[in-house]
Amino acid sequence: MKIAYITNARIPTEKANGIQIMENCRAISKIVDVEIILVSAKRFGFENKDPFEYYNFEKNFEFKRIFCADFLFLPFLKFLSFILQVITFSILSFFYILAHRKDIDVVYTRDFYVAAFASFIKPVFYEVHSLPAHTSLLHKMSWQRSKALIVISNGLREDLIKYGVHENKIMLARDGVNIERFDIDLSKENARAKLGIPLGHKVVVYAGHLYEWKGADVLAKAGLKLSQDIHIYFIGGTNEDVTRFREQYKSENIHIIGQKPQMEIPTWLKASDVLVIPNSAKERISSHHTSPMKLFEYMASARPIIASSLPSIREVLKDDEAVFFTADDFDSLNDAINSAFEKYSELEKNAYILVQEVKKYNWDNRAKMIINKITELV
Repeated sequence: MKIAYITNARIPTEKANGIQIMENCRAISKIVDVEIILVSAKRFGFENKDPFEYYNFEKNFEFKRIFCADFLFLPFLKFLSFILQVITFSILSFFYILAHRKDIDVVYTRDFYVAAFASFIKPVFYEVHSLPAHTSLLHKMSWQRSKALIVISNGLREDLIKYGVHENKIMLARDGVNIERFDIDLSKENARAKLGIPLGHKVVVYAGHLYEWKGADVLAKAGLKLSQDIHIYFIGGTNEDVTRFREQYKSENIHIIGQKPQMEIPTWLKASDVLVIPNSAKERISSHHTSPMKLFEYMASARPIIASSLPSIREVLKDDEAVFFTADDFDSLNDAINSAFEKYSELEKNAYILVQEVKKYNWDNRAKMIINKITELV
């Protein structure tokens, strides 16, 4: 079976979707009698970097870029630039599939407009990561014409059913983790020595973007009220968001580290005492639709987890597997952090149990589920 994974994404990218796409392609390519080619948009930024080198992956699948009119780097006319980029990528990806139709058995995508148009040429499997506030004809077409919809959360599944999609057409496949990368043989002491973090500090780590729905601001506000021996490290974020955070949250116990190479993230997680997922409840993508890769990475790192009490998180974590707090409430998060350190020994034991629990969420298992569904329907 030959699969073309078509994505209107900049690969490589500092965003999590790049890792997710590459991990999926790598896992699928390991399955016997399956070939996959990743076809992404030729965009500005990182455009000359080899994604296999950037993510430190073995080159076990083919990768190509196709042209699109990308003017999103300009500081003006952002909406028009976005529309132009999407339209040109959609058209040229359609012609790419048409030109290579003899070499492609299945199209796989995360983009609804690719799913809608590609379905006229080849069977399409559409991986859904979010839903619009208002559905368009193209959204409905992508759901109707796709052979199956792969969703990353129960929240997405339930909302698609409300939109009229038959439940038998929807397959749940949550995001995953590369166990070998995160369950590394590195002590907390050695990890801190590598990163220059004092051993005497109580260390809280958040690894991810600083967007509002990620809840990073709530964690920073909680940090301002914590005792000075509890240090919070923020790893990740765009340059603009990192600059904003450094200006807005000035405290000796708050450290805005910024973007770090993906291969360095496991060391930061191992250097922590506690890991936080502070997702906001203000947007449905956060409260119901997301399947945070950082959650599975945290679980694999054998560190206690503090998390927003949201359906998207509680799909995976049970009551006794994390310290939960009220989303968007920095006082509640402050209390949760203090509570975590008070009962640290108990939480640390639970963290090692989660290392075993997370093994079912590895990318290889996810890929097998998806290929079994494709084989069943094609």
